[in-house]
Amino acid sequence: MVGYPRLFAPTDEWGGWRNGRCNLMLAADTQMLGRAAEYLDNALRQAVEQAQGRITNGTINYVSRFDLFHNGESHELCSGRTEYLNGMSVGFRDGSLRVMHAFHPNEIGHQVTAEYVAGRVAYTLDPPPAPSAAVSNNAAPATRRPSASPIGDGTSHWNVGDAFRSRCVVAWPTAPVRTTQYIQMRMSCQGVPQQFLFVDVIYPDPKLNVTPSTGSMLVEGTIADLTQSEYGFRTVVVHASRVVLP
Repeated sequence: MVGYPRLFAPTDEWGGWRNGRCNLMLAADTQMLGRAAEYLDNALRQAVEQAQGRITNGTINYVSRFDLFHNGESHELCSGRTEYLNGMSVGFRDGSLRVMHAFHPNEIGHQVTAEYVAGRVAYTLDPPPAPSAAVSNNAAPATRRPSASPIGDGTSHWNVGDAFRSRCVVAWPTAPVRTTQYIQMRMSCQGVPQQFLFVDVIYPDPKLNVTPSTGSMLVEGTIADLTQSEYGFRTVVVHASRVVLP
């Protein structure tokens, strides 16, 4: 059971330049919607717990997107960080050519949700072993972070050393980062298994003309690494040998 996120970041995290508005919404209205989202999240959580208590053969899990989209830092609208939701939009399309629906999770938001749900499913199907009898009763039990293995589409393979070719979109404003020797771009790429939240592309040309209008590009190269954050989100690291701007 997947719940609903809060749409707007807490107003004290908004930039002062917003003048108390976020996507045409007043601060007081977003605070009211935030309280409603929290109420709905708690109600869904309690309903799942009650349902779990009534069944004898099966498992029901609740995934709180209220918590997931605010896991250590805000990713709601106007948070000043990478947003996991679309703002006001009317039929625009994101980097995956999917129509963006106003105030619904964007492509990154869906990827975050898919990664976490896959991890919970893997954790449920393959739970950690019970603590050994040799472990002291005073010792804290070992915990296992839900995490799923990389997946493919049945024909492609995702591992270090594999060739990479995809059309990607820069995840503003977290990228790009330039050094004297290369440019590094955190990107959302087509065809990448949803186990991976981002693709970090490293290209040996710090002068690459990447702007919001040229942020969609074809990337070719080699998968150099597969990383995992402290929160369990996975990223593909690509050393690009060729980048084709629009």
